[in-house]
Amino acid sequence: MNEDGFRLAILGGCAASQRCMPISRLYHRIVAARWKAKYGTRMNVLLDRHDPNLDYAARVKRCLDLRAPHAILIHVRPFPFLIRCKPFIKYADPSGRIKWALHPRLPPLGRRAWNPGWEGAAVIGTLPAAMAASGDPRKEVYPPYRNSFPRSLNLFLGTITGLSAWARREEILSVRRAAGLCSAAGIPLFVLGPTPYLRSKAANAICAALSDGLRKESDSGHSRSIDPMWRFIDPIGNKSADPRDLLMPDLWHLNEAGHSELADSIFRSLENAKEIFPAAPGPDPMIRAEASAPPADLISLS
Repeated sequence: MNEDGFRLAILGGCAASQRCMPISRLYHRIVAARWKAKYGTRMNVLLDRHDPNLDYAARVKRCLDLRAPHAILIHVRPFPFLIRCKPFIKYADPSGRIKWALHPRLPPLGRRAWNPGWEGAAVIGTLPAAMAASGDPRKEVYPPYRNSFPRSLNLFLGTITGLSAWARREEILSVRRAAGLCSAAGIPLFVLGPTPYLRSKAANAICAALSDGLRKESDSGHSRSIDPMWRFIDPIGNKSADPRDLLMPDLWHLNEAGHSELADSIFRSLENAKEIFPAAPGPDPMIRAEASAPPADLISLS
């Protein structure tokens, strides 16, 4: 690693820029602060927000082309993954009208292509209920989640029809393609499993199966005494922690304790992999943000 510091690109989603959290308490800011405190060098965090039209490989390529990071972290998000597991997809069209679509992989429909627009327009169910009169987006209120039997049934039907297995295979294949690009560039890849999603037992079980699949592929490299294509990170390293204590009342967004737990898991993985994956300096000096840009060690690629 060069003397300018360490560049970590994060391919994440809303947790990386969660508006209801103080910036200093977001997980990547905690990791960067701990890195600086322990190693005396800056960590530049390069954020790439989720884009339903781009798979992981395309987003990795964008990161490699733009910022030459020393390491890349993919945060596998539960929400867009779970949409792919449902036979009945609820979404809003451009005019805001609520519509339904059948999953294109259901047997009666053959093997039609997935519409990535569904991920961006899907109806989540429980959105932030209110914003303070001041207009401060960090005052969003996440109301308690009320369990929905139809939503759980939709996921259960997706499991018995094989849609969740198909979505899991597609997600792992997408990570593999991204890992191939990272390997060719000599850049270590870390894969952070889905954060707890306690809105239904079916959803949590489906996400747990995806984490198991990603972990097994990572572990297979260790069992053959070769470098694995990626290092899997369990979002909850402390197994004694109650996942409900890490989430907002909506059982979806992380609270401060959740961001702290996530930071612990990521920091430990970076430390453990330093000797295995020596960071290769990029050809360009570390990006330094201007006064009008985001915080000095936080740069958005999206």
